[in-house]
Amino acid sequence: MTSSVKKRPIRFTLLPSLLALSVVLSACQDTSLPNESDVQEGTQTSADAINGDGIDMNADAVTDDIQMDKMSAEEKMIANLSRYRWTLLSVMDKGAQPLNMLTDIKDQVRLSFNQYQGENTLSYSVGCNTMSAGYQLQGHTLTIEEGMSTKMSCGELDKAENSLSQLMQGESQLTLMKANSTKDGDAKDNNSQDDSLKGDKPY
Repeated sequence: MTSSVKKRPIRFTLLPSLLALSVVLSACQDTSLPNESDVQEGTQTSADAINGDGIDMNADAVTDDIQMDKMSAEEKMIANLSRYRWTLLSVMDKGAQPLNMLTDIKDQVRLSFNQYQGENTLSYSVGCNTMSAGYQLQGHTLTIEEGMSTKMSCGELDKAENSLSQLMQGESQLTLMKANSTKDGDAKDNNSQDDSLKGDKPY
C-alpha cells in the first residue's frame, strides 16, 4: 500500500489550493493484524463450528459483519489505515522539488495510525524520536493535532524530524487509489498488493 500526503491538489481531491506539499508513503500489512483472507478463513472456520446443542458458535463474526455495515466511510477508512505501517516513498515542496532531507532517509520515515484510549492517534518518526498526535477524519479531510514527542537529540536527523513534524500538523485531503491503476489510468502488475493513499495539504 502506498500513501501520499500532498500539499498540492491531485486527482480526486477536494482541495482548491494551488500551493501544496507532497508526501508519498507506502504501507505494508501489520503482521499483528489479520488480513482480509485471514478474516474470511476465520469466518469460514467459525461458521463450521457448532456446539453440541446445534448452536452456531459464529456470533462474533456475524457481529463484526453487522458492525462493518454500520460503519461510516470515515470509520472504514480509519480501520483500513490502521492495518498498515506506512513508509515514505517521496516528498515534494510547493515547487514540486524533492525535500532531500526527508527523501534521503525515506526508508527510516515511518507512520502508523492507531487507537489509544478510544481516540484516533498516529505515530511517526524519522528513526530517532517517536512523535504522536491525535487526528480526525471527516470525509477526505484529515486533521492532525499538535503532537507530542520524545526528546532525544538526533544529531543529523534533527532537521528532518522538525520538518516531518511540521508537515504532519494541520489539514490534508486524502485519496485512496487502488494498486491496479496508475495516475495515467494504466494497469499495474496484477500481482501487486500495493494501494496508494494520497493527500493534499495547503500552505
